[in-house]
Amino acid sequence: MDSWGTGSVLDPCSSIHEVTFQTMMTTGFFDLSNDIALCSEFKSLVDIVDSPANPYATWCSWLPNMLMFRKIISAVRMYLIVRQQVRMRKASGVTRNDAVQHMLDDGESTTQIFAFILGLSLAGARATGTIVSWLIMRLSTNPEWARNIQAEIQTLLSRTPQTSLSSITLQEWETQTPMLDRCIRETLRTSQPYSAMRRNTGPAFTVGEYAIPTGALVVYPFSDTSLNPAYYPDPRCWDPSREVKKEFICWGAGKHGCKGQRLAMLNMKLVVVSMLTQFDVVVEATDLEPDYNDFMTCRPRGNPSIRVVRK
Repeated sequence: MDSWGTGSVLDPCSSIHEVTFQTMMTTGFFDLSNDIALCSEFKSLVDIVDSPANPYATWCSWLPNMLMFRKIISAVRMYLIVRQQVRMRKASGVTRNDAVQHMLDDGESTTQIFAFILGLSLAGARATGTIVSWLIMRLSTNPEWARNIQAEIQTLLSRTPQTSLSSITLQEWETQTPMLDRCIRETLRTSQPYSAMRRNTGPAFTVGEYAIPTGALVVYPFSDTSLNPAYYPDPRCWDPSREVKKEFICWGAGKHGCKGQRLAMLNMKLVVVSMLTQFDVVVEATDLEPDYNDFMTCRPRGNPSIRVVRK
């Protein structure tokens, strides 16, 4: 955020994603996130690996194509970066309070560390960045909720002698921010294009009117529930004041709920609060409508920009 200066016009689906990615990497691999140039290079490689395949590649997955080669080359470059940083960490003798340090202490191999970082990048950083981008845009067009969140954070800061966000404990972040929790929940509901996919390993069973045979793949778009007017009146309207129901599918459900929910929530809160406390944000758009066909980042239609002015 320091690179934004005193005022800038930004693409929220790019700039905010970069900040969210770096914040997520801080908890996973501090050395990687602390080098801004290296972190930016690593994210560009992640974007290539995570890029969607075209229909022809899906139909003929066995047929080599240019995108496949780019993905393989990018994955190899990512591995080499992680391997180099792991070797440098070991050689320096410096210990960090991050996930990679715990894996090193447990004797995990570089390959296992790379698999973890890859999963964190693909499953965590992209989805989290999408929600943070949308939440910032929603708050800029709903200043009352932005003020509620800022007041909530000021209340937490007033309880400690320090005035920095680092003085807020993990327990307080998780239990003392109900306004921010509501805003994140509503953004997940309205701006998440993802689907859950599972294979039935047996036996066959029935869900409502659908018979699910053994070996069948079941795909369920979360939006079938989260944008259903039977459950949410005026479902496309962003309204954090809605009644909070216990049932909420956007984090997954059953045995396959999101394992990184706590990390994702903390990351989103840190980025959103940091932006609100440092900048005034204005969205240069009159209508914010998610493009649900963009299942990777759910960019808003019309690609609006945001203007940030440092306070």
